Amino acid sequence: MYAIIVVEVDVEVVVVIVVVVVVVVVVVVVVVVVVVVVVVVVVVVVVVVVVVVVVVVVVRVVVVVVLVVVIVVVVIIIIITIIIKIIIMKSIYIALKKKSSKRIREQ
Repeated sequence: MYAIIVVEVDVEVVVVIVVVVVVVVVVVVVVVVVVVVVVVVVVVVVVVVVVVVVVVVVVRVVVVVVLVVVIVVVVIIIIITIIIKIIIMKSIYIALKKKSSKRIREQ
């Protein structure tokens, strides 16, 4: 019922086939590992560049915002100081005017 086929194969041929298969598998594995490492390195470099660019842009924006806020605060302080000085000068002027008018009345 069953036919047994006997094939004579030299040991050298089997060894050559096994060596070729092993070499091909090793080369394929090395190529896949190299490709994966290159892809990972490229992704890491791109992520680092994007993060650096975002940080630089954010730092610039923050510096500009801080400068604007400082300038606005300084201007507001100067305006408030000027207003306070004007009010003080007016009150001193009014007080001096009242004193001088009292002196004139007394004389």
